[in-house]
Amino acid sequence: MARSTAPSVAVPDSPLSALVDIKEPAIIEPFYLTPLHILGIILLGLVVGFAAKAAYAYWQKNAPRRAAISALKALQSPTAAQINTILKRFVRSCEAAHPALTQSGSAWQDFLQSTVSNNPHRLPDLTVLIYQSTEDEQATSDFYAFAMYWLTRVKPGALYV
Repeated sequence: MARSTAPSVAVPDSPLSALVDIKEPAIIEPFYLTPLHILGIILLGLVVGFAAKAAYAYWQKNAPRRAAISALKALQSPTAAQINTILKRFVRSCEAAHPALTQSGSAWQDFLQSTVSNNPHRLPDLTVLIYQSTEDEQATSDFYAFAMYWLTRVKPGALYV
């Protein structure tokens, strides 16, 4: 007798007909990483690591600037000598043996003006302002505005101009 290759249809009276509506769960295939995926994850980790290291280095490099700006903002009624001291401390923290640290008067003033260009604030004559007996409020205010602008714009690598 020849066997038929047609699918067998369950006869309604057979015991298998009661099992027709049972559904088996789908087979869940495990997720496998290909070597290309692993290489991509490693490269992404390296890029994120180098970016984080560069951001941290930038943050550390600008720590003296942030400290000087916060010290300048913390002054209640700043005097010209206090502002000048903060600027000199900033230069010392960027470069401990900078030649501008030993300068005073017009040489220090020329250094401040030459390191940041296009400063919209007027720098008063520091030889008169720092060493005068009475404080000139307008000149001190101008010096404060100049110092704040200078601190936000100066680049530590550009201090040798």
